[in-house]
Amino acid sequence: MNVLIITLGTSDVQITLQAEHGFFIEENLLKKDGLQPVHLRSNRNYSDPYLLQSPRRDGEVISENYDDFKVVLDFPLIKPLLNFLEKNNASFHEVWWVYTDQQNEKEHFKAGDTLFYKTILQSYFEERYPSLTYQNYAIHDRVKDVDEQYRRFYKIALSLVDRKAEIENIFLLPQGGIDQINHALTLQLIQMFKSKVKVFQNAELSETVQLQFPNLFLSDLTKNNVIKHIRDYDFDKAAELIFENDELREMANYANLRLNLLHPKTENCAITDALKLNWENLDRIQQQQTKIQDLTYAFKIQMKQGKYNDALTKLFTISENMFKHKLDEYTQDDAAACYNKKLRDKEDVNENWESFITQKLGDNYVAQLKDNEIHVNNPNLLAYCYLYRWIIADGKAESSMNDDSIKKLNTIINDLRDKRNNIAHHLGAITFEEINTVFIKRKTTADDFYQLLDKMVGTSGFGIYATIQKKILAHYGESV
Repeated sequence: MNVLIITLGTSDVQITLQAEHGFFIEENLLKKDGLQPVHLRSNRNYSDPYLLQSPRRDGEVISENYDDFKVVLDFPLIKPLLNFLEKNNASFHEVWWVYTDQQNEKEHFKAGDTLFYKTILQSYFEERYPSLTYQNYAIHDRVKDVDEQYRRFYKIALSLVDRKAEIENIFLLPQGGIDQINHALTLQLIQMFKSKVKVFQNAELSETVQLQFPNLFLSDLTKNNVIKHIRDYDFDKAAELIFENDELREMANYANLRLNLLHPKTENCAITDALKLNWENLDRIQQQQTKIQDLTYAFKIQMKQGKYNDALTKLFTISENMFKHKLDEYTQDDAAACYNKKLRDKEDVNENWESFITQKLGDNYVAQLKDNEIHVNNPNLLAYCYLYRWIIADGKAESSMNDDSIKKLNTIINDLRDKRNNIAHHLGAITFEEINTVFIKRKTTADDFYQLLDKMVGTSGFGIYATIQKKILAHYGESV
C-alpha cells in the first residue's frame, strides 16, 4: 500500500481563464453570470494563471460551486506529480491532506488558510481516482512554530506505526504551505519510515523530481551508529541501519546469518563470490567444520563485546563438537550415529559404538578408553578427546597442535565450565576478571587461549568477519 501526503499552500489552486466558458476578469474579480465573484491576485510575475486573493474566503466560494468553477481551475504544483507517478507506474491508495485552519480570529495569516483547497482538490482527485481513501490533518494554531509542529507530527507518524508493515511507500509533496510545517512533517516521516519516504519537488513550469534528501539525511544520521556497530561486529544492528547501499547491507546480513549458524539462509544473500559460502555445495563434514569455525568467531566476538555468559555458552558448544569433528573428518563417518539414548548406565554395552571405534580407529582403543575409566556406553566429549589425541600419537592423523597443547586447551575449557556453572548456580553473571583467573591459573592469557582454539578448529583472528568489517568501514571513509 502506498500513501500520498500533500501539504497545501496558497499556490496549489490557481485560475487559468477560459473565456469560452463564460468567465471574465474585471477589477481583479473572476466573474460569471449567476456565480458569486472570486477575488484574484497576480501570481508573482506571471500574467496568467492567477491566485486566489484569500484562500479561505474565495476558496470557500469555489469549493461550494466546484462543478461550475472546475473548468478554470488548475493545480500546477500537484498535477505534474500525479502525471509523474502514473508514468512510473507508482500507484497510491490513500491521500493525506495537510492544511491550515486557524481558529483564532486574530491570526494575521488566517485569510491564507488552505482548508477549502483541501475540499477543492479532493473533488478533483475523486474524479481522477474514484477508489481512493482520504485522511485530513488540520493545523489550527502555532503554524510557524517548528518545534511545536515537530512534536505534533510525531503523533501523526506514530499513528501509522501499526500499519508500517503494510505501507510500502509514502509519496510526500511538502511544497505548499509553510516551511516550518513542511520541514517538521518531512523529518518525522523520514525518522519513522526511513527509505520508504519518497520526497518530491515540483517548481512551477518545471518537471517533477524525486529528491535524494531522505537518503542523504538518513545516511548522515545513521553513519556513526553503523560505524560503531561494525567496529563491534554487531552486523545485525548495522544491517538494520544500512539502507543506501544494498551491497553493504547484504554483506552485514550475510555475516549475521553465519554468526547465528543460519547457513542455509545465506544462499539467498546477494554478495560477491569471494565471500559466498555456497552452503548447499558443501558435504556434511565441511558444513560441520564451517559451523564450528563460525561459532568460534562468534565466541571471540562476544568476548570482545563483553557478553561473557553468551560467549562461554558458545565455547562449550564448540568443545562438545570440535573433537567429534576431528574424528568424523578422519573416519569420514558420523560417530554420533552410534548414540543410543536407551543406554544410560555407564556399564551398558553399546556394540555399535565399540564396533565403530575398533573398525575405524583400531583394535586397542576401546580397551584404552575403559582402562582410563572413560564411559563407552555412548559417544561423549571425553571419549572424543582421548580418541583424537591417541590417533595423533599413533601417527594415524596429523595435527598442528602437540598433545600438551590439546590437553591445555581442553583443561582451560573445563575450568571455564566449572567457573561459569558455579556462578550460574548463584544466579550470577561471569565477568572477564573471573575468566582471567582461569587463564592465570593455567599460566596463559586470553590471546594465547584464542590461538590454541584457532589451531584446533582452523580459524584465524576474526576471519571473514574482519574482511566484511573492513569493506563496510572503508565505504564510510573509516579504517579498522
